[in-house]
Order: sequence, then structure tokens, then C-alpha cells
Amino acid sequence: MSPGLSCYIDEAGCPGFRFGQGSSDWLIISAVLVHEDEDFNILSVIGPYKERIKRTSLKPIHFQELSHEKRLPLSVAVGQHPLITITIACHKPSLTNPDSYRGNHRLYNYLIRYLLERVSWYARDSRCSEPVRITFSQRTMPYDELSENFVKMREATTSSNAGIEWSYIVPENFHIKQHAKLEGLIIADVVASSYYYAIEHRYGFTEPRYVWHMRRRIYRYEGKAYRYGLKIIPPPAEARFLDEFPIHRWASEYF
Repeated sequence: MSPGLSCYIDEAGCPGFRFGQGSSDWLIISAVLVHEDEDFNILSVIGPYKERIKRTSLKPIHFQELSHEKRLPLSVAVGQHPLITITIACHKPSLTNPDSYRGNHRLYNYLIRYLLERVSWYARDSRCSEPVRITFSQRTMPYDELSENFVKMREATTSSNAGIEWSYIVPENFHIKQHAKLEGLIIADVVASSYYYAIEHRYGFTEPRYVWHMRRRIYRYEGKAYRYGLKIIPPPAEARFLDEFPIHRWASEYF
């Protein structure tokens, strides 16, 4: 049996549907997994990075607030650490019935289910000795409601619809912390934002170099990263991701 896992979760993009009026096309949610015997060493990512860029400000690091020149070395530092990343990317314009995801954080819950499925698969395949310790970055989400939703999902699980390995996911033990309080959450922000820049196009371009630096950290199952460490939803967007979104062809080269 391997040690337990710590899981840090953050997001990039927005859940809104006002396309062309400020809402992003994509909502990204990422998890960073660290084996507990390596969890303390995660401190070695941010500290040396701050020294490298001569950052003296006590303000928490937010990847999207950094200049491109300062994002590059941070993505390199994350890519060199022994951790695993899992990312769910939702192309909101491709949702068949977007009205069903408006309000009540329904879209967030939808993405978190896919994310925690893959977190539980990695824990199972790693033969972890205990449930995953899951910590969310504090946003506006009512996390008590999120926990309750997953409790109900667990109770409704049957052998025919099982996706999450519930022995590794305990909704009653979800944790919420401020972004600045845990290095793991800062790194989860780096990962989610990196995928956001690689997927959300601005003026016809994307920036996949941050993801390139972290490509060896993506969760793979039998060597496959696509649909495991990177899952595109909904299905229509997944089917078109490489063919009709040529700016995303980096994914076939990286993964």
C-alpha cells in the first residue's frame, strides 16, 4: 500500500453564459495530487520561485496576475515537482441545454464529479492506504452544499452507474482553505490557469507553453493522458476538440 494522497482543487475561467459579453467559452477545474510523504516538499516549489523572480510582496501569487515572463519559470518549477495533475475542461457553448446549468452552481458540481472520478481512479491504481484528503480553494461556492450533493450521489450509486471509487472519496471530509494559506492551492491555481491559457483562445491564439512544462505530471492510465489527466466535456466538444479547434492541436503532441 502506498501513502495517502493530498488533493488540491482550483479553477480558471468563469461559469457564466454571456458569451461575447465577458464570459469565457471554457471553464477549467484542475486537481493537484501529492503523496503525503511528499506533501511537505511542495513548499520547495513556491519559495525558490519567489527568490528567482526577486518577489518581496506578501500578496498571494495568482498565476493570471503574473506577467508572461514570470509565468514561464513558475510553470517549469511545478513541472519539476513529483505531483500529478488532472484537469476537466468544459466548452460551455457546446452544452446541449445550457439553461439547466445556470444558477445553484450546477455547472461546477457537474465538473467536480468528473474530476473526483479521476482522482479516485488514481488513488485506486496507486493502492492508497486511506481516503484522499481533498482541499478546495475558497470561492463563492457553498461547499456544504457540494458535500451534501456528493453524499447523495454516493448513496444513489449502484454497480451499473459507479464511476467514483467511493472508498477514496469521503464527502464529509472535504476541506476549504483560502488560496494563500496552502502552497498546494497556489499550485492548483497555476495548473488550472495554465490549461485555461492553452485552451481559451484570445484573438485567435492560445498559449500552451505553460502546459508543455507540466506535461510529464499529467495523470496517465496505461500511458494515456487524454480522457484521464485531461478530460474535455461535453461529448460534442470532445469529439471536435482536435479537428475543429486547430489551435488545440498541441494536445495531440503533448499527450
